[in-house]
Amino acid sequence: SFPVDSEGRTVLVRDVKAYDQAMGAEVTKAILTQKVKELTPSISDHSIPVHLTANNSAYFQEGKNLEIRRTHAQGEIINIPTLVQNYDNQDVDIIMTLTTPVLTGAIAMAKKKPVVFTYVYDPLAAGAGKTKKDHLPNVTGVGSFPPVDDTIKTIQEIVPNLKSVGTIYNSSEANSRKVVEVAREKFKDLNIALEEVTVTSTSEILLAGQTLSQRGVQTIWVTGDNTVLQGFDAVVKVASDARIPLIINDPEFVSRGALAAIGLGWYEAGFAGGIVASKVLNGESTRSE
Repeated sequence: SFPVDSEGRTVLVRDVKAYDQAMGAEVTKAILTQKVKELTPSISDHSIPVHLTANNSAYFQEGKNLEIRRTHAQGEIINIPTLVQNYDNQDVDIIMTLTTPVLTGAIAMAKKKPVVFTYVYDPLAAGAGKTKKDHLPNVTGVGSFPPVDDTIKTIQEIVPNLKSVGTIYNSSEANSRKVVEVAREKFKDLNIALEEVTVTSTSEILLAGQTLSQRGVQTIWVTGDNTVLQGFDAVVKVASDARIPLIINDPEFVSRGALAAIGLGWYEAGFAGGIVASKVLNGESTRSE
């Protein structure tokens, strides 16, 4: 099952031994070389070393007993199913997916190999299963839903008398739809208007941001939408030109122009995902509960 604690929260740990004890299993040192295929859109370039760190801590070391083959969808979601199918037919031990669109593609196309996911907000919304324990038998991993309540609270602290927040997302991404769906109701309860503009490609982001500015939003909020993050500079430009605070859920993008980020970050999610991958490489079934 997906690693969670007694209260249903995602387990994110650095201590492998403590994690093993909590999950009732031990990670033994790998003897044979394991082959991992990482599939990632281009925005996850910075996340790849995270997996190496996690795997090293769990007795796997690239170049010694771990072979990692990497590929990218080059920011094109349409490329993902073909890439997954290709590696499902290769001699890899697991397929590790980074981000929701890649997980969705793996769910549809990976039929022979175990799939371990991370950098996924809501694996259930992506199609990984009905519940955290009732999931597809060949799929496991780590979900890391953003802290929507804390995000809203932070925006309210930054913008007094907040009445309107704008957001841009690709409605074809299950992760974004789910977060916006949750946020929409919470903003409504607070009598704060959530102005939504959807895009289908990065070329539409600048216009979408300008549309929000014209609607007079007081803040622009971007959750972890893969399409929008690929075109993040366009959002930064709009926010900067209109002097509108830009709030995000991915800390890694603050340095590119956001005012603040409220979220887990890629390191923690990647580290936890690496531990799950190590368990699967050591023979633990993805069916395990």
